[in-house]
Amino acid sequence: MFDMPIPIPTDWARVIPKGIHALFKQTKDPSIPEQFEKAVGRMLKEGNEKVWYAAYILFIQLGEEYERRASFLLNRNIFPLFHEAVRENRTFLETHETGWGGMSYFQDIRRMNWILYEDYGITFLPSEEQDHD
Repeated sequence: MFDMPIPIPTDWARVIPKGIHALFKQTKDPSIPEQFEKAVGRMLKEGNEKVWYAAYILFIQLGEEYERRASFLLNRNIFPLFHEAVRENRTFLETHETGWGGMSYFQDIRRMNWILYEDYGITFLPSEEQDHD
């Protein structure tokens, strides 16, 4: 679905559907979505490149949801935290590169947002940060 040749520490495009969602389908353990959301929340609070990791995780999760492959839906309360983290870390995100073609973390977050908009008509960035208008 969303394979990306970028240097991130975990292949979330496989871990989320084939690991986290598969485990939840098998066990129906309600702590799995809760732990998933808490982990994303911790990344957002840690800041810097962790905001980019969280964006990538949210991007994969939303894709799974809109393709109807997700075994659970993400609590939308995570998005205000994501928006705040993007705003607070904007300078870092704009001035540091992903390691993929000279793209900054912020440019890549906007790229993921554009894909969500084009494919599903949704966005995960606050309106002032979007470039699809």
